[in-house]
Amino acid sequence: MLSKLSFTHLKAAQAARLACHTRDYSEYHKSRFKIVGQSLGDRWKLHDLKTDAVQEKFNAWFQKTQKFLNEVASPLTTSQSRKPVPENSLDDSTMEDIFVAEQTINSRMPQGVLSLAAIVSIEQFSRLNGLTAQKMQKIFKALVPKSVYSDARNLVEYCCFRFLSRDGSAFHPSLKEPAFQRLVFITMLAWENPYCKESANTSEKVSLQGMLVREKAFVRIASAISGVADRSTAHSLYKALAGDEKGISLGLWLTYVRELIK
Repeated sequence: MLSKLSFTHLKAAQAARLACHTRDYSEYHKSRFKIVGQSLGDRWKLHDLKTDAVQEKFNAWFQKTQKFLNEVASPLTTSQSRKPVPENSLDDSTMEDIFVAEQTINSRMPQGVLSLAAIVSIEQFSRLNGLTAQKMQKIFKALVPKSVYSDARNLVEYCCFRFLSRDGSAFHPSLKEPAFQRLVFITMLAWENPYCKESANTSEKVSLQGMLVREKAFVRIASAISGVADRSTAHSLYKALAGDEKGISLGLWLTYVRELIK
């Protein structure tokens, strides 16, 4: 039997915490490009990095991830907890199962209509912040320039990162809650596809089964959550988790998080 996996809890990216407090425009605008601006490509100050330390950290993380994948995929293991949660055993997990109360946000944004995933993510994280999505939308619009507000992906980030910044622990306690685990998965989907061709019908059930989170969305959101991923190794972690698949499924994501909290 394979040995029990123990994950090292990694500290989340500090940059994600800078944009999550309400502040005046000039201060927010500066931090904005440390946070949302990274969506267009992170800019590292290479002279500040210690190459030996980065390589050592990368090797340790990669080895732990490979061990996790071996335990998940190996047909010889007898531990059922190491296997990915089967897609057909997710009790028809729909976005509506997480969506609470009525929709308050205006789904029509300057560049298009919000997708159902974006609506769910913004509504839920707004409530976790103690506000309605409509109020969060108005605050964000007042804080940032029009060009930033017009991209719905930035609003998804703002609502999510503002909540995450309220906790400074090495491992975010909300990760222990199944509903929050799925909300994070939905948020990654929302970041990747914030728009839809027509207004989303929030009364219809939309299953998460078969949906995949791809690399850019995983790196952007997962690395902002304390204990889930580290920005310096998030790309390699994604590739190790996804393997030959086109993305990370809900089942694999839930299995990965549940291993982290053991």
